[in-house]
Amino acid sequence: MGMSSYVMDLEESFWNQVDEIVREADEIEVAEYKAIKLAKDKWLVPHLDESQIKEGVWVAVNEIWGNI
Repeated sequence: MGMSSYVMDLEESFWNQVDEIVREADEIEVAEYKAIKLAKDKWLVPHLDESQIKEGVWVAVNEIWGNI
């Protein structure tokens, strides 16, 4: 496995965890906070800044809750 594959796997794992955070959160701000905390605590996606993570949370919200 090359380094880029490893990084991509970490990022995929992070976004899967963000999806779960969004499903469990009662408020978007809580989901954003938890996603940013996960990123900082676990260093899964050091190449993403907070605004990119918040945008990703909104994408997850739209995908998960948009079809209801």
